[in-house]
Amino acid sequence: MKRKNLYNNDGTPKRICCYWCKTGELANYIDPITVVFTYAHYMDEEHKHRAVYMGLSKCGGYYFGSAWQYEFMSRGSRVNFNELPEPCQEAVRDIYKKVWEENYFIMN
Repeated sequence: MKRKNLYNNDGTPKRICCYWCKTGELANYIDPITVVFTYAHYMDEEHKHRAVYMGLSKCGGYYFGSAWQYEFMSRGSRVNFNELPEPCQEAVRDIYKKVWEENYFIMN
């Protein structure tokens, strides 16, 4: 995939899916927000079909993770990027730029 159309007209990242567990037991976890990088795969063939995601706290702290696509289950409900807390938006924008512009992964 060419690296155009990476952002929506309002400047939000286009190649992500955001999930937020706002209620229930999981809402109290350290990382109730999950952002999945769509069309992103690790560079080696062994891990090519893994979903690449980041788990975020409400204050913007995060970690990377991956799971086999057929096993991956997001926590929470799907939300728009603009619904995430501002610190999370900043963290996602920073990593999104690195993922797409610095070739962290293979992009299809």
